[in-house]
Amino acid sequence: GKSFIKDALKCMAHGLRHKFSCISRKCLAIKEMVFQLQRECYMKHNLCSAAKDNVNVMVEMIHFQDLFPKG
Repeated sequence: GKSFIKDALKCMAHGLRHKFSCISRKCLAIKEMVFQLQRECYMKHNLCSAAKDNVNVMVEMIHFQDLFPKG
């Protein structure tokens, strides 16, 4: 679980660095880019497997309402 979080956060930070300069500075465009980046990074680092293998740890570490924002 901890390695998933570390790897997914690195993935999102790397993606933000590379994609931010290529999009509009409008809030909606940034929000959509971040949502897409989250989906890509969670899938790339196998969120479902990490959650299944570490249910108790994941629940303690993550506030799921923050992990899966509306949209």
